[in-house]
Amino acid sequence: ISVYPNPFSNEIIITSKNSADVTGQLMKLYDVTGKLLTSQIIKSQKTSILATSLLAGMYFLKIEGTQKPQVFKLIKQHQGLL
Repeated sequence: ISVYPNPFSNEIIITSKNSADVTGQLMKLYDVTGKLLTSQIIKSQKTSILATSLLAGMYFLKIEGTQKPQVFKLIKQHQGLL
């Protein structure tokens, strides 16, 4: 399972070489304090999470299901004005 980009700005993408590795698993996004921000069932081999409303900082993405849960540490970067 791959989660990118890291750091991210507006979107987090979750992909897997094998659809069976992620399809039907539960994705949960937590802030640094452990507060659950969002959760959803992964429905395809490539899934994205829109993260425009998140503040800059560290987040944890947990993917759980039939296999051992996987946790990814992600950094939201500050969006500077152009």
